[in-house]
Amino acid sequence: MDTANFTTDRVAKFKCKRGMLQSIYWDGKTPGFGVRVTASGATSYVFECEAPRLGKCRKNRTHINDRQSKSVEEEIFSHASADR
Repeated sequence: MDTANFTTDRVAKFKCKRGMLQSIYWDGKTPGFGVRVTASGATSYVFECEAPRLGKCRKNRTHINDRQSKSVEEEIFSHASADR
């Protein structure tokens, strides 16, 4: 699992790993927050968490939006303020 604290410049340089259909880079500061990069170069923000279901933990991953529409800072701030 690749983790690094996200900055706008760092996220702009993320590329899909060779031979893969998609790569996900995880933010080192915000658990579960990541950027998905496809082989075609499309990028989007994702959020993943483990939720208990019927006595088992199940991973849930949600696609947030196309990364081109917001910077990392705008995206994190919008979700952090929505939680308040």
